[in-house]
Amino acid sequence: MNAGNLQYKGVDLPVIKNTAIDRQTVTIGSYDNHAQTNHHNSLDLQYELQAQGGFLKELSSKQSSTELFTKAQRLAYLEKYGGHCMSSSTLQPNMRFFDCPGVGYIAYQDKWGERIVLSDPIAAPEHQSKILELFIACSHKPVSFVHISKTTAEILSQKLGFFSTAMGHENEIQLSGWKLSGKKKQIFRTALNQAQKQQIEIRENPSETATATLSNVSEQWLQTRNCKQKHIEFLIRPETLTDESHVRKFYAYQNNQIIAFIYFDPIYRENKIIGYVPNISRANQSFKQGLFYAMMATALQQFKEEGVEIINLGLTPLVPTKVSDSNNIKSSKWLERLFKLTYRFGQSFYNFSGIHFTKSRFRAQSHPCYVASNKRIPMKAFLACLRLCNVI
Repeated sequence: MNAGNLQYKGVDLPVIKNTAIDRQTVTIGSYDNHAQTNHHNSLDLQYELQAQGGFLKELSSKQSSTELFTKAQRLAYLEKYGGHCMSSSTLQPNMRFFDCPGVGYIAYQDKWGERIVLSDPIAAPEHQSKILELFIACSHKPVSFVHISKTTAEILSQKLGFFSTAMGHENEIQLSGWKLSGKKKQIFRTALNQAQKQQIEIRENPSETATATLSNVSEQWLQTRNCKQKHIEFLIRPETLTDESHVRKFYAYQNNQIIAFIYFDPIYRENKIIGYVPNISRANQSFKQGLFYAMMATALQQFKEEGVEIINLGLTPLVPTKVSDSNNIKSSKWLERLFKLTYRFGQSFYNFSGIHFTKSRFRAQSHPCYVASNKRIPMKAFLACLRLCNVI
């Protein structure tokens, strides 16, 4: 056993040197996660991570969950490893968790006998494969993954026999090269000019407290959507109108009244915020020249001046996506056809093409994102995911 390392059954295990994560005591039954001399009576849960069929699997068979962390502990992992655009959404209300001390966590919800995972595991790249293997081994029901990266899709497909299928793409802007000049950015300049003419002020205001006005703007915006009376959930973190740590909130004011807002969730790398994703955007639809573009241009310029690296525009769902190196990923042809048909004929309940068009105006770099299932035809999982998203 190397000095300073943890060990279980002769195997050295990695430890994250972060006191907010590792020095907390978690007691489950007779087990305590502080390393002690008597490994038979008081096992460190980090030891058991490397044991296939070990403590976590045994625990899940005896109890209803393997939720071992406090909210503060999960937040510590998020700030270290939350580099996916959906990472912050893993801490939204109603999520359940598969926690691996010393490694990270996986966030999911159960619906109709299906286990639906949101985003990549919140863990170091070198631990992704192991935590996925353990999670699947401990899940005593069908498992599917939604909005995951190509790397996670490849692990699931190559090592665990899952079918990983492109579900659209993300658009990412490198802020070092962002500028408003050029013909292709005319829409942003027009929106900014129109906002100025109408005396609309756009600014960040983390202490905004007019929750009644914000709720009214949100409800008015909802009535303009194809899917009226329903806010999309799960794939979109619910809006929180009060102050949130590290969430950047921009508002548009006209005559001192809020007429629009955009909330940006953070993207992390090694305890540093490297980017943001616009998770919530609401606007008064009477502004015909695209208030969203004016607000985004204002926010992006501010982020660029702060030295923020990227803006991820989030998921563009079901848009036809070119997937390179497809030999590394085993796809479900059934889901591919279903996604194409839904994009073509499903505009009445969700504005797929409109979202695609709006995000295309940013001229950002796109890359595919995936869903994964261990079934070739995951019909029940597909419907369960739609229900979690509040679409059906």
